[in-house]
Amino acid sequence: MSIDWKKNIEQMQENYQRKPLRFKHLPKPKWMRETDPIYQVYRDKKMLMKYGKVYYAAVVQANQLLFEKDSKENCPGNIVYSTHPFMKENPLLLSQLAHELFAYKGMPLEKVPAQYREIVRIITDEMDRSGVNFHTYLDKYTSIDQMQNSDIGNMEDWRELTIKFLALMVFRNDLPQNYLGCNLLPILAAPNVCQSVLILPKQYWTDEFLKWSYGL
Repeated sequence: MSIDWKKNIEQMQENYQRKPLRFKHLPKPKWMRETDPIYQVYRDKKMLMKYGKVYYAAVVQANQLLFEKDSKENCPGNIVYSTHPFMKENPLLLSQLAHELFAYKGMPLEKVPAQYREIVRIITDEMDRSGVNFHTYLDKYTSIDQMQNSDIGNMEDWRELTIKFLALMVFRNDLPQNYLGCNLLPILAAPNVCQSVLILPKQYWTDEFLKWSYGL
């Protein structure tokens, strides 16, 4: 199924702007401690609700329980996302990058490309909540013609862009059918004011994206 990625993310942004969250309960798992770096989302949620913008993100890895429909556990995962406007039109490149990163999991670091080594160390550890900003090159994943036909501004921005890798809490109530059924998700992020992100609650998703991601 082919969809207009830019149209959908902009519609989800419009949906959120029309009726932004004023309050959101974030359940705390029994294992959660305030010393866990991922706890920061509970402190940042007000800033996210007020200043957050909608971006596409791709799941690199997540707790296996999140893929189980019968489980009720809220669990952590790792994602990659970018604020670069090119990703509004080409979010599947994030999915491709996420799959590439996960494929290196467990490998000796000397066999991993230098720019990915810290990320691979983190996902292999599974308990490390560190975040990493790194650069990738668009022409590794797409053609020059595709970049030229995209609304991405300055030509110097074409080849290199910043990708954010980070841990997040996945709250089931935000997902269709309360489970993680897709690698690509819309998130709420405000990187200028905080590093935490939230999955955009499902009530803001477009019908087209719901059909593409969950077949609904």
